[in-house]
Amino acid sequence: MKINRQLAILMHVLTHGQSTAQALAVRFEVSARTIRRDMEDLSQAGIPIYATQGAGGGIRLMDGYSLSRVIFDDSEKALLLSTLSNLSRSQDIGADQVLDKLGALFGPSGQEEWLRVDLASWGLAPKDFRFASLRDAIRSRRLVHFSYTRQDGVLDNRTVEPMTLLYRGTSWYLWGWCQLRSDFRFFRLSRMRAIQILEDTFIRRTGTLEEVETSYNSGHLVDLMLRFDATAAQRVWDFFDSDCINMLPNGQFEINITWPMNDWVISTLLSYGPELEVLSPIELRQTLREKAMQIADRYQKE
Repeated sequence: MKINRQLAILMHVLTHGQSTAQALAVRFEVSARTIRRDMEDLSQAGIPIYATQGAGGGIRLMDGYSLSRVIFDDSEKALLLSTLSNLSRSQDIGADQVLDKLGALFGPSGQEEWLRVDLASWGLAPKDFRFASLRDAIRSRRLVHFSYTRQDGVLDNRTVEPMTLLYRGTSWYLWGWCQLRSDFRFFRLSRMRAIQILEDTFIRRTGTLEEVETSYNSGHLVDLMLRFDATAAQRVWDFFDSDCINMLPNGQFEINITWPMNDWVISTLLSYGPELEVLSPIELRQTLREKAMQIADRYQKE
């Protein structure tokens, strides 16, 4: 809490130029004495903050001081600006404003651009406002209602307590509490239609995304052994971490990996067609065999 408050004081003085100890005390709900101690700590850390007395006096920073000289080096500035730039392309209008302020604060770095993160080409379309609508619902703690296409093609109506927007793999997801399932769920934004932000509000549930995922996966993880033909080499190297890839003398690949057993895993494995054989577990081999027979039966009807 203390370091967070001191950083917030620094940001406030940087933004507003000058402030009194009393005004800062009111803003951060502490005593003026605590503010003066925070000033001493910041000064000892090498930040040129000081107080002037008399009319028009107050707490201020030495002229020419900027946050970037202390906290961010050039590579960190580039990464921060690139991330915010990507959020701007995802319809986050607030990111535009922060991007402008940080760009003005940092100024030109004099370095060549070494990193760019651009999700726009495979993320949301430029005129897709789902991201912004869901972001606003999360911030205002309001329920969202939408039509959702499940993996089996069935269209459901869902009412969800929105918690977090997540970019994973190549897609955006909403993570939240689904009232229909009475559990946390992920919803892929590209499958959501007719999104409505309701007037009803909710109290955010305890637990982080990481905690919920860890709890869920601990009871659903399965060790898989997969064998791929040499013709699948490009997809294997693109999709799997090199640490779990064992290249065989005949050009085939063996993969040992731990995954949660769900429909996504099954559909992913099926997408490799005859280039993949599941060596274990036996239950998964049987599931894929049944799915493959269903596909074959469909084409035999012609």
